Amino acid sequence: MSLSHLRHSSCSLLTSMLSDTDDVCTDDQEKKEELERCWSDLPIDIIDLIRLSLFAGDSGAFNATCRSWRSTTTIFRPLPPPVDCPHHQSPCLMFIEKYGRCKFFHPIYNDFYFMEIPEIANARLRYSRFGWLLMSQEDSNTKNIFFFNPFTRIKIELPRIPFEDGFVSLCFTASPTSSDCVVMGVSGFLFYSVAMIRLGDQNWSVEDNDKKLRLAECHPILYRGRYYCLGADGNVGIYNPKDHTCDVILKPLETKVIESLRQAFFAEFDGKLLAVFVYGYERKVHVWRLNLSKMNWFPVQSLGDKMLFVSRGSSFVETASVSGMANKIYFPKFYGNSGIFYSLRTKKYHSYTGGFSSQTGHELRDFPLSTWIKPTF
Repeated sequence: MSLSHLRHSSCSLLTSMLSDTDDVCTDDQEKKEELERCWSDLPIDIIDLIRLSLFAGDSGAFNATCRSWRSTTTIFRPLPPPVDCPHHQSPCLMFIEKYGRCKFFHPIYNDFYFMEIPEIANARLRYSRFGWLLMSQEDSNTKNIFFFNPFTRIKIELPRIPFEDGFVSLCFTASPTSSDCVVMGVSGFLFYSVAMIRLGDQNWSVEDNDKKLRLAECHPILYRGRYYCLGADGNVGIYNPKDHTCDVILKPLETKVIESLRQAFFAEFDGKLLAVFVYGYERKVHVWRLNLSKMNWFPVQSLGDKMLFVSRGSSFVETASVSGMANKIYFPKFYGNSGIFYSLRTKKYHSYTGGFSSQTGHELRDFPLSTWIKPTF
């Protein structure tokens, strides 16, 4: 066989091989396109159901499924819906960044999600409950108060507040869509005043008093028909809306706690009032229960099967539905990008990822202007 004939045969063989390869590639491409057509032909309602069940990193796999799904990511819902799953029912920590960009931290996934909400740019979180936020405008000396639902984008304005210096803390008693919704705020440094308004009223009712109470920066609690306000020294202010009277329980904490208090949180726990005090350079944690019959503070050693979520905007107790989350306090603190909880069993701060464990928390990042909120749609 001549060299030219061999070269021609080799070229023919190579051409045939390349042709076969092209056929295989073409077949693979056709199968891929057919598979993408199967996914892209799904009804939009089915795609929405899939999308609503995703959270955090799952969205990446969703986007990679097919080209048409990638085009729908602009309407990807950034928080899990309230489905019948304990992972989705968990509260999220919310804080507002610049220009209305809101960050949500999910404690079970230990991950963040973001929402662009320009309606609340330059606003301050004051209180959260029933899936609603109570907010004030930072650029007007906190005189404008309004409700906002970050999941439905509904905004409800309230009359301008009656105090020149604004409120120290606020709370409300029911969803603002209910006629039972009453907003209560306290103001003052050494002597506290109370203002209340029922949704739909045009003016606040104000009660001044001569009771001395240095307010802690935590929200009041409506408990058995009375409003309780925690003082920075452990004293408790009580306001009775029926007879418009104010009183103060003088039960101060230890001097070392009062003089080095960093944070205070107030919550209701199994029909009792619970206070969490964080104090000292080490950020030590003390949990106390207020015994109203004896008017004394008693130390709490265990939360049992409960979880305590604390923040300046909202503090509350939930029953643990996920293994390993009970008997812990969930703070608005972070170690790197990992959330932080405090275990009443170990008496230590721990990161969710296990990379941090310490009796002191001074090196942790704190986000005081935040709130725990349960997503509602």
